[in-house]
Amino acid sequence: MQRKVNTKHPFIFHIIALTSLRLPPAPPEVDPLMVDILTWLPVAAAAFAVPQFLPQLLDVWRTGDTAGVSWSWAALTSVSNGGWIAYFARSHLWTALVPSTSATVLGGALAILLARQGTISRRSLTLIVIWAAVLLICALAGRVALGTALTASFALQVSPAVWTAYRTHRPTGISVGTWLLILAELLCWGVYGLHIEDPRLTVLGWTGVAASVLMLARALSVRTRIPGSIRRTREGPQHMSGIRITVGQSEWTLAEGDPAALLSDIEAALDKGTVLRMNLNDATGKPVDVFINGRVAETVSVDLNAGPRPSEIS
Repeated sequence: MQRKVNTKHPFIFHIIALTSLRLPPAPPEVDPLMVDILTWLPVAAAAFAVPQFLPQLLDVWRTGDTAGVSWSWAALTSVSNGGWIAYFARSHLWTALVPSTSATVLGGALAILLARQGTISRRSLTLIVIWAAVLLICALAGRVALGTALTASFALQVSPAVWTAYRTHRPTGISVGTWLLILAELLCWGVYGLHIEDPRLTVLGWTGVAASVLMLARALSVRTRIPGSIRRTREGPQHMSGIRITVGQSEWTLAEGDPAALLSDIEAALDKGTVLRMNLNDATGKPVDVFINGRVAETVSVDLNAGPRPSEIS
């Protein structure tokens, strides 16, 4: 049956027409507070980026431990962020110059410090020179070409860090603080990229998150393994004489000393990959200087005063 519409009264006609339409569902309301938070993510990312190299730089400066720390990663980060300085300056994005400048300076300082420790190879140096030349050519070609090259460079930048960390037997030199800051920065960019639907920023952010998680897992696996491997045979105070120390197949004795301090020093050397010097006696009782290399030693046994089962640190 057809419905008769009174077209003589336009108001009634419009009411009937509107009630007969199937309107699409209303879009979900967006929380204004959430929008504000997402808008501030780039600022948070910059705050995490500025100091992110300081923990690693201070650790290497203080301990000299470079085990698992890649010189190529530090140098590539410095060179690439130098390229970002040029890109942001041409784009008049002056606030973005702060984190880029910080990464350039601190990454370069870390690369110099690592090079002084003898962790640089000719192949790595060649890679850095080639990459710097590529960025220079892109910069001469224009801002767009430079920005495209820099966007694609992040995977190249973090690959040496992950590769070195997982190839090193005991990567005790990796700074957890630095990689936590990198994780926080790139998580901000990954979420912000999803928010503004920018595929390049999204890929950049989540690639960095994956690399940071891998680095943190590797660093924490070494740190948590060492303290849990300390086993003592007796509780309470120990005598200070007749302490026997075994490294590999070699054995020495410590006539005098604090057993607790001794265990602490050996643990620190293994944890940080540093060299520990101790004044010990050999099998004949002759005083000798013994050096324990924390990067090489797998297990150090400490017999606290003739116990049947020596304390073992590995």
